[in-house]
Amino acid sequence: MNLHAWYPAEQYTDVDIELLQELEEQALTQIRKLRRFERVEVRVPVRLDAANHGDVAPTVKGVTQDLSRGGCRAIMRAAPHVGDVYRLEIEMDRDLVKTTYARCLRCALLRDDAYDVAFHFLGELEIPGGDDENDAA
Repeated sequence: MNLHAWYPAEQYTDVDIELLQELEEQALTQIRKLRRFERVEVRVPVRLDAANHGDVAPTVKGVTQDLSRGGCRAIMRAAPHVGDVYRLEIEMDRDLVKTTYARCLRCALLRDDAYDVAFHFLGELEIPGGDDENDAA
């Protein structure tokens, strides 16, 4: 990535640019270390309910984009609150619905009725036919 395009050259020295590049590389390495399980592209229905019984938030429906034993990414019709815990029902098959609790890590607006959301499961999700840990993921 050419950081000179992002930061005007007159404001930063070459040392500053090198330090920013090193920081970016370290961040990517840390993200890869945090990802313990292989992600699989799979599109299945998912329902989201607030985990706190005091919350009266309506059920939100969506579709997963990828899934692993440690979390998932989904396109949801309404925005969940980042940091909150939710009860997710993932419809793996017509006769198999997996229920788990997950924390919302990220939520990005795609359009008025669609949000790209990342969830981290509070426990590992057993995925039928799923692979074991994959350090390369």
